Amino acid sequence: MFEGDVICASFCKRLRVKEDLLEPLLFYLHLRTIYDNKHIDQFQVQSTGIKNFQFKAFLEKEIIVVPPKSLQSKYLDLATSKFELNQTLGQMNANLRTQRDLLLPRLISGEIDVSDIGEQMAEAAAE
Repeated sequence: MFEGDVICASFCKRLRVKEDLLEPLLFYLHLRTIYDNKHIDQFQVQSTGIKNFQFKAFLEKEIIVVPPKSLQSKYLDLATSKFELNQTLGQMNANLRTQRDLLLPRLISGEIDVSDIGEQMAEAAAE
């Protein structure tokens, strides 16, 4: 998603898994799942306007089922292309948003004329 190096902001932790035990992508998927289904909310405390994550409690209580490495590899063989496609589509969407943001003001101001767009499309399709 990012073209350059990134760094975590304050209040962030960098997690690493032992790759001989668990594939990092599977760990990411686990974290994403417990975030999406709000299971992770039980480890958040909000005493002021800021939510704090109880990382130590998370490490002590969260259980991750780790399948054998052979099964992890089979899953990743099937799923990797889907994740790569998702990433490519995300980059394409970001590019389209940028193009829209550049073109829309020019269309509204009349700087770009699209009155004959139907004819241009028909000609392009014929070619």
